[in-house]
Amino acid sequence: MAEIINLANPADMRPFLESLDEGGLIGQQLSQQGAIHVLTYLLNHGCTEDLAIAMLASLRQHMEEIVQVAEAKGYTRVFDKTPPNFN
Repeated sequence: MAEIINLANPADMRPFLESLDEGGLIGQQLSQQGAIHVLTYLLNHGCTEDLAIAMLASLRQHMEEIVQVAEAKGYTRVFDKTPPNFN
């Protein structure tokens, strides 16, 4: 299973990245690009709680659909659970 790792110390990032294989580095690029996209969107459109909640709900729905299709095709599920809910 994949895991999202939050590195609190920026100095730990380079050694972590150097430990990854090509697939891991591709995954990191996709993850970072997605994060950059969503934060840019929020900043460009006014970061309100309602907008962020709507975007989160949409992303969760898309993730569930992606997992359903992947599992139906016999592909490996990347994460064993979804991220925590917004409180």
